[in-house]
Amino acid sequence: MSSSAADATALYRLRTAAELWLAERGIRQWPVGEASLDAIAGQVGQGEWWVTGDEGTVEACLRLLWTDTGIWPVESNCRLRRSYLALGFRELLERRLISLRV
Repeated sequence: MSSSAADATALYRLRTAAELWLAERGIRQWPVGEASLDAIAGQVGQGEWWVTGDEGTVEACLRLLWTDTGIWPVESNCRLRRSYLALGFRELLERRLISLRV
């Protein structure tokens, strides 16, 4: 389901835990401290986050962006039909087949 403002803190904690986990392994995908609570709350407000969990807990999350020119420049030849993006992923999240517990 789409996230709500009440999920922002849990999303921030998941992101921070992921940043630390990556850093401990020498992976520089997401630098520690890159995402702030305010930034995530803003992304939630824009409808970019989807979550699943029991009774108000966030057990798994997904951030869906239609574009990310920082990663995929407009000039790139990498294009996907939007109707195919994340096909079936929502169902997987809702059934908790994908779960990240922190």
